[in-house]
Amino acid sequence: MAFDPQGLATAIGSMPHTNPSNACDIILNAIPEIPIWPQLPNTNFREEMETQYNEGIPCVVLDKGKKLTEKWVWVGWMKIKGISS
Repeated sequence: MAFDPQGLATAIGSMPHTNPSNACDIILNAIPEIPIWPQLPNTNFREEMETQYNEGIPCVVLDKGKKLTEKWVWVGWMKIKGISS
């Protein structure tokens, strides 16, 4: 079968689910022609986009203990991180 993607829907982004099977079922039911690999940040901090794309950058350390108290906020056009007490 030839793949002809003319105008087919796809998706990008995180999903709110905590069960990977449920998330995959929704994806396969909604967009079976071009399924995605879901990010599930409610299951583990390593599922968050910032964690996945910052890993490997020099001087970046993944610290699960600090991650539990970090707050990300938007200031104007810039996203900044502050540690809550």
